[in-house]
Formats: sequence, structure tokens, C-alpha cells
Amino acid sequence: MGTYIPSSLFSGNRHFDRFDQDQQLLGYQFDHRFNDTLTFRQNLRAGHMKLNYAGLQAPSYATLNETDPLDPANFQALNRPLFGSRESAKGFSLDNQLQADLRSGDWQHKVLVGLDYQRNRFKATSFSGGSAPLLIIDAPSYPNGPFEVPAPYAIDDTLLTQTGLYLQDQIKWGEHWRLTVGGRYDQASSDYTDKLGGTSTKISNNKFTTRAGLVYLAPSGLAPYVSYTQSFSPITAINPLTKAPFDPETGRQYETGLRYQPAGTRDMYSAAIFDLRRRNYVTFDPNYVPYQTGEISVRGLELEATTQPVARMNLTAAYTYTQRAIVTASANPAQIGKQATAVPRNQLALWADYRFLNRIKVGVGARYVGSTHGNGGISPVKVPAYTLIDAMIGYELPQWTLALNVRNLTNKTYLANCDGQAQSCYYGDQRTVTATATYHW
Repeated sequence: MGTYIPSSLFSGNRHFDRFDQDQQLLGYQFDHRFNDTLTFRQNLRAGHMKLNYAGLQAPSYATLNETDPLDPANFQALNRPLFGSRESAKGFSLDNQLQADLRSGDWQHKVLVGLDYQRNRFKATSFSGGSAPLLIIDAPSYPNGPFEVPAPYAIDDTLLTQTGLYLQDQIKWGEHWRLTVGGRYDQASSDYTDKLGGTSTKISNNKFTTRAGLVYLAPSGLAPYVSYTQSFSPITAINPLTKAPFDPETGRQYETGLRYQPAGTRDMYSAAIFDLRRRNYVTFDPNYVPYQTGEISVRGLELEATTQPVARMNLTAAYTYTQRAIVTASANPAQIGKQATAVPRNQLALWADYRFLNRIKVGVGARYVGSTHGNGGISPVKVPAYTLIDAMIGYELPQWTLALNVRNLTNKTYLANCDGQAQSCYYGDQRTVTATATYHW
């Protein structure tokens, strides 16, 4: 019943759309080796960003005949509400590390102790809604208004600070065993000011996380390994019931696998299975009230091979099988057992490049993404699988590397995703050409 919307249709309006960004970054890396045992490092970065963004939101069919929902006239034009935001961000981060290289018999230790600090401030004034002139699909025009801009729905000021103390030991035992163990303690605080509501809240959190990994380097080139990692991520979203920021998200990941590098070659083969969980993220109940009860479980298999079948040629193949990527806990029972975001079960990538003696390098590859049922897994029709072709050509000079990369070489039209709840689908990226010039000194 709906009208075909071509991927070439511009649904915005140049008289309203804008994306103006001004960004500055400054930093340094300092490294000093006191002796054969002790090394000190310090990394600092400071930055400032201003953003003025405005655009027309994802369009929907304009209902011109409300008495007959199936009237073809209801599928000839698009509504486009407005969205915009003026934002600024200031960030500062400092990381101090002291490394000690120790040895005793067959045991070698690389002990790392560090203290890092970050301070980030975000300000935003945002609006959403209003209206723009209707867009006729078969005869689009882009007049200069009228645009009905709504009042801001949020004027926020958020200050996030975090201090972390960490300790890690990389242990070598003999020629074959490698063990990494580490721990980290974080203290984070969020100061949030709602300038529209005239309220301010502050919350502090702390968390101790760990990580560990063990690998055995066999003489044959095989290297089985196992690892475990925890994560801690402060968030600035506000709990409307307590008027305070939600607690940080947490996560954990198990991984075990096998790597293989044949002796005397640069070839590498690997296989890994993983199990990860994202916990304490914010979900919404059927009445759109947020609760910090979300949990996602992801399990899968990754295979990768990198080889040089002939001189100056590299071949890489990677395959991911995601057996499980579902919501296991949510404030909305309808989401449990479904995918929060679309994750294809099968993904495959192939890439080959060849460097000629005249310093020209060419490459070509393919990316396959399997079908899904869209965000939430509730799209009534499957989002089709697709395969894209990429290519590159480059030239190397003594201190310069020039490259031209093309993604989606054939300019294939495809659907990247669908949202069943919003009843909308999205085209994937068209052909993208990127030229780079890198100078080495």
C-alpha cells in the first residue's frame, strides 16, 4: 500500500539542517626509564567541543485522509518533525603509571601500578517536535519554511569525575606460560543540574573490578588461552523517581580460545568462544518509566585467519557466529528473550591486498551480514541479509602513505535495520570514498 521511498530521496532541508562542530584537543605522552627495573609514564589530554545540530527527524507517512486509513493519498507525503541541540563538552584526563620489570629464576614479572583521573562536563539545550513542510515523495521540494521550532525539552548541565587506581602483573614462567592478573578500584561522581526544572542532584559510586588471562605457548605454535574481565561504566541518566543519577552499569566477559602460528611464518589462525553480560542498564516499563534492571546476554564464536599465500600478498578471513544476543532482564516483560538491537547470527568478512614492486598497493574485500528481525526482534518481516564489496588503492613513499578507500564499491541499495516498534526501516550507507595521506617521521 505504501509508496516506494528511494534511497536517493533527501528527507531533510538545507534551509534548516546544520551540523556545526568546533573541536580542539591537546595532549602529550611522557616516558622516562630510571633504570633497567623502573619506568614511569604519564599521558595527558584536554579537549573542548562545541556542537550546533539541527535536522528533520525520521519521516513518517502523512495522514491526509483520516476517515480512510487505506486511502492512497495517505502514502504520498512525509511528515518530518524537528530536532536540534546546542551542546558543549570539556574534558580532561591524566594517567600516571609506574612499571617495574622483575626477574627471579624462571619467573619474570612486569608489575604496573597506575592512577588515572578524568573530569568531563557536558551541557546541552535540546528540542524535539514541531513541524516542517510536507515532503511529496514523487515530487520533492525544499522551501525555506515555515519551520515550527518547539521550546526546549531539556537544558542540562552534567559534571562527571572519575578516579581509578589499578594494579596489574604480567607474569612469564619459563618459555611457555603467560599469566596476567589485575584489579582496579574506581571512584566516580555525577553532578546533574536540570535548568528547566530548577533541580540539582549529586551521586557517588565506587567499584572494584578484576581481570585475568592465562595462555600456554606450545612449541608447535599452538597457544590455548582463557580470560575473564569485569567492567564499570558511570552513566548520567536521571532516575525520575529519586531525582538522582542511576548507578553505573557493570559487565563481565568470559573468553576461551586457541591461536596458532606455524613456525617460520607470519600466518595466524584463531578461534574463540565468548560469553558476556551487560548489567544494570536502564530499561523502560510499558508506561515509559525507567528502571535500572536491564541485562543482556551475548554468546558466540569467532574465527579468524591471516595468511600470506604468496609474497607481498595478505589474505584475511573472519567469521562470527552469535548464538545468543538477548535481553534476560528488563522493566518491560515484552523485551525479555528478544534482542535489544539487531544482531545477525552470521557475519563473514574477506579481504585480500597485494603490494607491487613499484610501491602500489591494491586490495579488495567482501562483507556478509546475515538477516535479522530488527531491533527488539519484532519486525514482522526479516531484514534481508546483504553482501557489500570494498576496495582500496594506495601508494607508499619513504615518508608518505597515500590511500583511496571505497566502501560499498557497487553502491548497493540495502536495508541496514528495521525497528518494529517504530514501524520503520533504514537504508544502509551508500558508496563512500575516503582519501587519506599519512606522513611518518
